[in-house]
Amino acid sequence: MTSNPESTRSAVRDALVPMVLGAAFTVVAVGVLAVLAAVVAGDRGLAGALTGGLAVLGVLLFGVLTMALVVRWVPEASLLVAMLTYVAQVAVLFALYIRYTRDEAMQDALSAGWLALSIAAATVAWVAGQLLGAWRARHDVTGVHDLTPVSDDGS
Repeated sequence: MTSNPESTRSAVRDALVPMVLGAAFTVVAVGVLAVLAAVVAGDRGLAGALTGGLAVLGVLLFGVLTMALVVRWVPEASLLVAMLTYVAQVAVLFALYIRYTRDEAMQDALSAGWLALSIAAATVAWVAGQLLGAWRARHDVTGVHDLTPVSDDGS
């Protein structure tokens, strides 16, 4: 079966739009939170907000790239890998939070409250971007529809 270049471009766009929007929403949310943390809590707040946000961005991007490879090479395993990836992402982010909050050197360097808030905000922003991207990739966002008349014989 030969692939149509237009359908290939469409498939790539449909796959990339949610990832790009998820990452963009996360970067914006972390940026806003970092500025707020710097103003409210100083350097420790800024360090906590940036550490949490960048950790979320890294973990979630790694998960998306992992899923893209699995869907491309072993599509029948995608549901299992998606579930395992989700559990692993939650576990890694939880472990990072525990590691940062229990290390005395880290406690002096960053604010655990801003770290936790940044992890939560970045995750919510990622999910919102992914949802919007998936919706936009699957729906006609231009409002223009093909109104070409169809004859009685379907041509």
